[in-house]
Amino acid sequence: MSLYVWLKKSAPKDLMIGVRSTKVDPNSGARYIELNLDPIKPSAEVPPLDRKYVRKLTFKHAYYAGFRADGIYAHKGATARVAFHRHVNGGIMSQTQTVEDSQKISIAAPSLRTLREIYSKVRSGQLKPDAEWGQPPRDSGTANIEEDVTYLEL
Repeated sequence: MSLYVWLKKSAPKDLMIGVRSTKVDPNSGARYIELNLDPIKPSAEVPPLDRKYVRKLTFKHAYYAGFRADGIYAHKGATARVAFHRHVNGGIMSQTQTVEDSQKISIAAPSLRTLREIYSKVRSGQLKPDAEWGQPPRDSGTANIEEDVTYLEL
């Protein structure tokens, strides 16, 4: 898992966190530092960095149980996007396919504490979405290829 520390424009060009140096997002040109740590783990700590240089922290995670309504959630300046995802294993020629349902959460927060709070509140159901996209499907398991594949006649 990775935690991304997005930097303000005022941050020095040679800024480092531990041994991690800054990278540049090719789309936005924004500078960030990628940290290989699980920010949800209570003992995880971000190495020291002057907060005056931090614009936001971002984190993405997928989980397989305890689904919540898809949508946008907000809490203390943090925003979370929750979306259902279905991955089908097995090719078109398989007799059966296995289906793996998950829910993906993307969070942007001003601090590690707020990131942890919004994640916990979404997962536990204590926070309701500001913009709800609906409930995720509840069925999972083996899919019959005849039901899931549309055949095109040429």
